[in-house]
Amino acid sequence: MNTDLLQIPEIQQAGLLSYKKICAGTINQTFLVNTKQDKWIVRLNNTAIAGINRKHEALILDLIKPLNISPKIIANNLQREYLITKYIAQSNWSQQDCINQQQLLINQLTKIHQIDLPTKLPKFSHRLEQYQQDARHLLGNDFKIKHQKTIQKLEVLGFFNTHKLIHFDLNHHNLLGTNPLTIIDWEFAGSGHPIFDCAIFIHNQQLNLRQSKTIVCYCRNFLNGEAILKLSMDLVKQMFSMWAKIGLSKALVSI
Repeated sequence: MNTDLLQIPEIQQAGLLSYKKICAGTINQTFLVNTKQDKWIVRLNNTAIAGINRKHEALILDLIKPLNISPKIIANNLQREYLITKYIAQSNWSQQDCINQQQLLINQLTKIHQIDLPTKLPKFSHRLEQYQQDARHLLGNDFKIKHQKTIQKLEVLGFFNTHKLIHFDLNHHNLLGTNPLTIIDWEFAGSGHPIFDCAIFIHNQQLNLRQSKTIVCYCRNFLNGEAILKLSMDLVKQMFSMWAKIGLSKALVSI
């Protein structure tokens, strides 16, 4: 029996019947919990992940609440580091869904990308600088030169001047069902250019541009959209590489 789950007041009050750990697509301890009241997803937060700020996540969850695109929140306890949401009885998207259902995804992203983030949330450039700082001793010169060229080209195109809400972790694990589509796992969400969400999705699902026609059409709605998409795909690879090196470095230090 997981003692951390038993000590959560909401679970005690609801009456725990059973639970099972969810392993796929999660970096926290996550459980499907069956109570006398309802089925919930309970996330016990991992507190040492680069790019995550739980206070910022809580603010963003409040911002998207009126959109009805994410699971209902039962409790979000920042002090005790857990999040409880209503269980959505829908399957994760398949790879074929990621190709065939792109218009549905774009419909939901359009709502998200219209949200201007409060100034108290860090800009995209701040997150990028944190990655660069944490990975500075782990990167080769060739990587640094290529990365700097990517940033300079994006600066010219106005990429860093856009501060909309972006999910930052779009992949098939975080997309549930189609009627409606529910988007989960907002812990990496923050400020940035909407096209960066598209680039992350294409990267995570290993799609080529021919398989991403609907997404490319969406990107064309933005000034310099296609050019920003191609450069964003380069930046995604670079940031994911830095994030992986940072995580590995911290893991080795803790051994």
